[in-house]
Amino acid sequence: MAKTYDRIGALLNEVGRLEKAGGVDLPAAISAIVKKRLRVLLIDQEKQRYLSPQALGKLLFLLRDMKLLNLEPSVRLTPSGRNALNPENYNATVGTAALRLLDGFEISLSQMLDTIDSIAAPDFSDSTTIFQHLQATKKAELGFDRFRMILFLLYCTRRLSRKVRVVYGRP
Repeated sequence: MAKTYDRIGALLNEVGRLEKAGGVDLPAAISAIVKKRLRVLLIDQEKQRYLSPQALGKLLFLLRDMKLLNLEPSVRLTPSGRNALNPENYNATVGTAALRLLDGFEISLSQMLDTIDSIAAPDFSDSTTIFQHLQATKKAELGFDRFRMILFLLYCTRRLSRKVRVVYGRP
């Protein structure tokens, strides 16, 4: 299954394509992208279920907030979004955009790293614990779900590391 990181790249490419074709407003962009049935937007292969138009809209709003897209009057790439289309620049551009978004909520990478370092056993630095311990006055405005998504993007762009453990139990 594709990650948000991969979906961002696909959406930036699609917006670039729509922009070259003359541009469209947000509802038309969502409709055009949904109709393409991009593999990267597939969420359940067995049922051939794709990301819903609402979820796609939320992702486009995230890209707007990361300053990779403008949504009004038509959906179009920003200079940063256009820069991300170059595969050599994609990782750095998305990582920088994620950090800039956090900065708007007065959260810096060093502050997050300090928070992660301060979490001691028996707690561990999962997204929930990091968010709870983070000393940022505007973190509630950002919201936990978006914070978790940004943490994942920072991992994908190699700004953070993460360890995944598999735990087994009774059936």
